[in-house]
Amino acid sequence: MQTAIEYKCTVCGATGVKLWRQYQTFLEHINLLCGPCALNDQKLFGDTIIDTEGKILTNYGIRTDSIGWLVPAIPDDTGTFWGYLSVPSHLVDWWRRLPLRDTSIYDHEESFDKIMPFVVGFTAACLAVVYVVLFCIINKVGI
Repeated sequence: MQTAIEYKCTVCGATGVKLWRQYQTFLEHINLLCGPCALNDQKLFGDTIIDTEGKILTNYGIRTDSIGWLVPAIPDDTGTFWGYLSVPSHLVDWWRRLPLRDTSIYDHEESFDKIMPFVVGFTAACLAVVYVVLFCIINKVGI
């Protein structure tokens, strides 16, 4: 989608990804934020995870695409953004299809989602080895 607005995270510079903006804020004061920068801006650390549709699970058990006071930044054709509750459905679909993070920073065009299972598996294997070694040391058993 072509927009009159530079669709880029104002913090880290990520492009081509889902972006959020401040709710009910004048255009000249709006900062566009990618998912990780939006979580950081709203002080949502740790267990808060944004899913591929751009939604988080709130403390009340509700899935929402708002991150704190930030809402999806969906540009219109006049150089501003659609109101949160007035976005046409085809543009909501456009925003949901955007990736969550810029995957171009990974070698061989592998995304984080493809790499992560291997990282988790390797970490689990390392922890298992550490557990066995500690068990043997504590119980004075040879390996």
